[in-house]
Amino acid sequence: MIEERATVVRADLTQVWVEVSRRSACAACASASTCGQKRLNDWFPSKSIEVPIDNPLQLIVLPGQEVWVGIDEGALASASFVVYLLPLIGLIFLAVSASILELSELFQIVGAILGFIGGLIVSRLIGTKRVASGDYQPRLLR
Repeated sequence: MIEERATVVRADLTQVWVEVSRRSACAACASASTCGQKRLNDWFPSKSIEVPIDNPLQLIVLPGQEVWVGIDEGALASASFVVYLLPLIGLIFLAVSASILELSELFQIVGAILGFIGGLIVSRLIGTKRVASGDYQPRLLR
């Protein structure tokens, strides 16, 4: 379970809305002063995200209170696979298929682009289905 501290924005008996600050890993890195990624992070500061979370235990929480929320590691790993690898697999598959068919380089490039877009569409469909089923829903821990 990956855990994160969040601040309660509002709550009722069935749901709690929490605000989670997106943090960069640069804050904990020893090389932050010499890293280009740190400079990019300075240009685009982190923002807070408000997330609704089910409250099945009907815990009493008040606005401003800090709570711990978590998401299953397996859900995060499968979401990463869907978002990153499916478009990459589509890109490689269509580019290699065009190459095997001995099509021109232009068709290989177009195939790679179409494979990438197809992978994005498939990952969007899978992701929407998994989000609707609650697989990626964070949980109120404590």
